[in-house]
Amino acid sequence: MPSLENGLWKLLPDGRMETTWKIRPGAVWHDGTSFTTDDLVFTALTGNDPELPDFANVIYPKIERADAPDAATVVVTWKGPFVGADTLFTRARGLPLPRHLLEVTYNENKTALRDHPYWGHEFVGTGPYKLRELVRGSHVILDANDQFVLGRPAIDIIEVKFTPDANVLITTLLAGTAEMTFGARISIDQALQIQGAWSDGAVLFNPGGWLTAMPQFLNPTPALLLDVRLRRALQHAIDRRVIVDDLLYGKTTISDAPLAPNESDFKDVESAIPRYPYEPQRAAELLQDLGYTRGADGMLRDAAGQRLTIESRTNNQLDTQVKAEAIVADFWRQAGVNVDEVVYGQQQVADREYRHTRPGFEVLGFGLPSESFANFHSKQTPLAETRWLGQNRTRYVNPEYDALIDTYFVTVPRPARIEVLREIVRHFGEQLVLLPLTYTTNHVAVGNRISNVTGRGPNWTEGWNVEQWGLSS
Repeated sequence: MPSLENGLWKLLPDGRMETTWKIRPGAVWHDGTSFTTDDLVFTALTGNDPELPDFANVIYPKIERADAPDAATVVVTWKGPFVGADTLFTRARGLPLPRHLLEVTYNENKTALRDHPYWGHEFVGTGPYKLRELVRGSHVILDANDQFVLGRPAIDIIEVKFTPDANVLITTLLAGTAEMTFGARISIDQALQIQGAWSDGAVLFNPGGWLTAMPQFLNPTPALLLDVRLRRALQHAIDRRVIVDDLLYGKTTISDAPLAPNESDFKDVESAIPRYPYEPQRAAELLQDLGYTRGADGMLRDAAGQRLTIESRTNNQLDTQVKAEAIVADFWRQAGVNVDEVVYGQQQVADREYRHTRPGFEVLGFGLPSESFANFHSKQTPLAETRWLGQNRTRYVNPEYDALIDTYFVTVPRPARIEVLREIVRHFGEQLVLLPLTYTTNHVAVGNRISNVTGRGPNWTEGWNVEQWGLSS
């Protein structure tokens, strides 16, 4: 991988940047064709083609050109510094494409590329397993790749069964006709059910995502939500340990920052993270500073006698979200806040305008990838003119924060970049861009016969090291 230390990542005097990849000797596609830099140049070509939005990624407009001086070397020249340059040609940015299989379609009818059978039963990759059979909605059978560049996997055949029903998944597992769950969205209650009933295996709990209460920053109701003192009061009013212990069974921890504890930069920025422990008295002081006092009914009222009312909503897609929202609302009521709870369904989940124009908070669980703090840059704000597209779900707009994010992504040397990251997490926490609740977990049930199945951070699938798995009889 390119790095400043190994010399394959260079900051050029004119402000541009250069990264170089070297392909391992013996790398081949599943069909035996050599994997070369022609494939990488073709991948960059499709990713930067405005006629192929399905292949696009934010990384490609930053690229000036990709050159292949020989079959094993590709040199990418960047228009300027970009800290994520080493993620090019990865799962996060778009895996390499086989030029020998897709180039003809690209040249003759590029709009047909997204519907090519390559993306289904004709898939050819370079990984440890190659496709033998795919039956949509049923299963896929994979054979060990004898020519895998890191060595042949120990397990000869893997069959992955598809089911949308978690109960069917659990029954199959407990019946002994499956060895592990893979990519399944089972709840923590279901994971514990498996753990308690399955003597032939165990459940691994790996860091997964984030559970948060997201405020509204554009035209909120009440407008006082724009005052950070109210957000701080609401955060101090929540005993997040209750969510960890009672809802997530102690399998995770309270969160305070847009990074997970197992991310490589976490320890370097941990001391800069603002904390908001459960302190009802501090919450009361902040609310009093805002002009609210408790009435005879225990509810907060302003000088005009109006109650402090906040909407808190969530969707019904995950039971954890619904229960967490109820816990948060209960603590806010204990603090004297009148809470209107809303749980919406599938139809409104797909209604981006409804979701992004909420008046108050939404309790939401979502993945916590590295650099998730960048989602709250103002250019990611969902608006009517963007058709409500964008990852900035709080619609937070702050030029100071934008400048920090912009600086971070062009600061390549790690010591300097960490200093910028410390300022980002400090700003994020001091302003409470969102109210962090807890980290969540991914639950993977693994049979006793399978060895070396390990987690590797929030951005990795269960199969990241499948070539290292073992299977006993």
